[in-house]
Amino acid sequence: MPGGLGGMDIYRASFDRKKFGEKELVRNVNSAGHDCFPYVMNDKVYFTSKAFNTIGGYDFFVLDNMEVKNLGEKLNSKFDDLAIMFLDEKTGYITSSRTTNGATDDIFEFRFVE
Repeated sequence: MPGGLGGMDIYRASFDRKKFGEKELVRNVNSAGHDCFPYVMNDKVYFTSKAFNTIGGYDFFVLDNMEVKNLGEKLNSKFDDLAIMFLDEKTGYITSSRTTNGATDDIFEFRFVE
């Protein structure tokens, strides 16, 4: 898209029940590569990228206080980890090709335990 940083970019826009406002790139999230599948929870933007420092193909990242952090090996694998959705602070779902060696994407439930 004109004005983007590279492959796929993440934008935000207002919505007033009838139409969307102007598109704006989300700062610090976009790179020259592919950045996609944003999810917002508790003022943090979770997203997938292939351009930042990754463990495998696509990895999960979070933008927290304007700093991008990889979510680490507990959620990321050496294969494509694509979308994340939280049900609450400790549980949710991810899509990943980790158990099929990249052949297909599957849905996995996760639960953080202390």
